[in-house]
Amino acid sequence: MDQIAIVILNHVAYRETEKCVDSIIEKKLDIAGIVVVDNASDNESFMYLKRKYQDNDKIKIVRTRENLGFAKGNNIGIRVARAAWKTKFILLLNSDTQILEGDYLVKILNEYENGIGLMMTNVLRLNGRLTQKSSEPYDLLGVCLKIVKEKFDYFNIYFPKMIKRAVKDTVGPWISGCDILLTPDYFKVFHGLYPLTFLYGEEYILSIMLKKAKLESRIVENAYILHAESKSTPINLIEGTKTKRRELLKSRKHILFVRLMPLSILRWIVNYEK
Repeated sequence: MDQIAIVILNHVAYRETEKCVDSIIEKKLDIAGIVVVDNASDNESFMYLKRKYQDNDKIKIVRTRENLGFAKGNNIGIRVARAAWKTKFILLLNSDTQILEGDYLVKILNEYENGIGLMMTNVLRLNGRLTQKSSEPYDLLGVCLKIVKEKFDYFNIYFPKMIKRAVKDTVGPWISGCDILLTPDYFKVFHGLYPLTFLYGEEYILSIMLKKAKLESRIVENAYILHAESKSTPINLIEGTKTKRRELLKSRKHILFVRLMPLSILRWIVNYEK
C-alpha cells in the first residue's frame, strides 16, 4: 500500500501532531511516507518534530515561512509527498486526529472505485459520539442566504428565522476536513486544494469542486478516526471572536465565487498556485 502518503498540517500544537504521527506508526499502516508541514509555528514545534523523527526515513518535516492557512499549507505537503514518493493517493489528516485501526487504510481502499474523487471515514469525538453528517445547499439562493446570514452575524444583527426555503440542489455527502483521502481521479483534475481561503469553508469548496468535475465523494462507514476537535485550531479562531467571524465571512464569499466559476478557471486557480 505504498501508493498512499499522509500529509499532516501542524501549527503550534506539536504535541497533538506527535500523537497523530505516533498513532500511524503504532498501527503499522502500510504507507509510502508522512509529510508534516509546520505552518510557521512561533514555538518549538518544528525543531521538536524534526529531532524526534530525524531517524525515520518515511517522515519528512518541512516548514513554511509564514502561516499559510489550511489549504495552502496542505498543498505544500501534497507537492512534497507526490514528488518524493509518486503516490497515487494522498491522505490529509488534521494534527488532532489519531488512527484507531490497523486496517484503517485497507477498509478505505476496499471501497474505492473509478469516479470517486474523495474518501473519508466516520469521525469519532472524544466523548464517544460521531460527528453529525449533513448536506449543504449548492444552488445560488442557498449559498447567497448563507453569506447574508454570516454578514448579519458579523454585525450582530438578527437574521429572520422565518426565511425558509426548499433546498433544490445540495452538495454531499458531508465532508470532514479532519481525514480526506484524495484519489487518482481527483488528481487527474486538480493538483491540490482551492488555495484562496485561510481557514473555514474548505470542505464545502471541495464538495463544489467534486461536483463540477463530476466526481463522487464517499464515506467508508466501517472505518473510524478519533478527532479531538479544535485542538489544532488557533485560540483566536475558536471562541467566536471577530477574527473567526471575519474568516467565516471570507470563506462564504469564496464559496460563492467557486460556485460561479467554470471548471476551467477553477482548475487554473488550483493547479497553477505558486
